[in-house]
Amino acid sequence: MNRTPQRRRNRSRKPTGTHGEGLSKFVASYHRGEQVAEGAGSKPRSRLRSLALALTLLAAGGVFVWLSHVSEVRVVGAEDSVASQLHDDAESRFQFFWQVHDSSLEGFRALHRSDISSVGHRREWLDRRLVLVVEPRQLMIRWRSGDEEYLVDDLGVAVEKADSSDLPLVVDQASLPVEEGEQIAPVALVEFVSNLHSSDSLDIESMRIVETTGELMVGVGGGYDVRMSTAEDLDVQLDNISRIQDVASSRGDVISEYIDVRIPHKGYYR
Repeated sequence: MNRTPQRRRNRSRKPTGTHGEGLSKFVASYHRGEQVAEGAGSKPRSRLRSLALALTLLAAGGVFVWLSHVSEVRVVGAEDSVASQLHDDAESRFQFFWQVHDSSLEGFRALHRSDISSVGHRREWLDRRLVLVVEPRQLMIRWRSGDEEYLVDDLGVAVEKADSSDLPLVVDQASLPVEEGEQIAPVALVEFVSNLHSSDSLDIESMRIVETTGELMVGVGGGYDVRMSTAEDLDVQLDNISRIQDVASSRGDVISEYIDVRIPHKGYYR
């Protein structure tokens, strides 16, 4: 009797039993538990780090502000009467070190331009002290251009308009425009005029610039002018003037127009 061969049934290889299912559930449960634990722990740590950073920045900012606050202002280089005024203004103007810079110092100098020609500074951080080092301005002459008069310092800078002053007056016959804060005369001219005025060697009635600041026309008592060079030695020229006056007197000459001593060791008169 022929037996029909029976086909073998395909058996499922899917693991069965509590061991396989339990393993699968255990692993899944393990992974889920690990992720939850990591997420829950990272948030508090992140918050702590942010809080610590914020506190650190706040403390650093507080220290910076404390160190930047100016607790004392000193003014060096000015006379007591001027230094007191400069101190009071600087104390109200510069309360923190970051307020001290080129622009603010220039504004401070411009406000006190009749007293100081320049201002520098140094910061003493540990003592929170600001030291202002100023260069006193020395007003030397008056300068007239047209109908306006200006005070001129030792650097030849027109400081401000002059209301009244005992300083020697120089007249610019060309009446060139003048801007306050700008140099309008060479230093040599300013020094020459100031020294001539204080020498009392001539009976000075006027001082004029005719063509160039290298020459000074000095009107003296007697009705004539003395032509002088501001680039040459003043004492040598004064000595020449005296000699010329003596020569003219010995000859019976009357000087009516000028004495010219612009050329060293030479002199002319008429």
